[in-house]
Amino acid sequence: MTQNEPPAQHSEGTFPFAFPDYVASQKILREEWIVDTKTGIIYYPSGKKIPTSKNNSGYLMINTTFESIKLPVLVHRAVMIARRRGRTIPRILTINHINEIKTDNRAENLELKTMAENNRLHYLTGRPKPGSPYHPVGEEGVLRIRRECKNLDRKAHAQKIKEFAKEYDLSRGAVCAIARGASYAGIIDPEETAP
Repeated sequence: MTQNEPPAQHSEGTFPFAFPDYVASQKILREEWIVDTKTGIIYYPSGKKIPTSKNNSGYLMINTTFESIKLPVLVHRAVMIARRRGRTIPRILTINHINEIKTDNRAENLELKTMAENNRLHYLTGRPKPGSPYHPVGEEGVLRIRRECKNLDRKAHAQKIKEFAKEYDLSRGAVCAIARGASYAGIIDPEETAP
């Protein structure tokens, strides 16, 4: 059995890699998908670009079918698998977008990290290093989202989230996380800390 063949019998969660990664690997190795690692775009063999959509976290995905199973495959994971010449990504690793732009899936913008490394890089700081040109929202944007989404009724809050998602090219889930302080936790509103 090669690394890219699933075990004949398995129970859920026993793969050393995620099933969608296996599907991406097979599509790439069978040349059903042609991955341009320089641009991060995936094509059919005919040269037509495979359509993508954003998931709730703001990552691009391809809805595909593999042996009559419908499932989404994340584009950045497929690009990394193509970069690894069809080898799947071990479950202990995750992929970091270096410039923090979730839709920039060029191979040069992707790096493998352990979960601990990725957490240290993003979640403990709550944002990119100060002065980073890749800060997707910026401190002013984070404060604006939090202030304008505060104390709204459910309908008005949902409308504000939708507007900010469009303005900043983020998923609604990402904007909600900013509004409630779950992401960019390192940014504190000076108006709230003033005596």
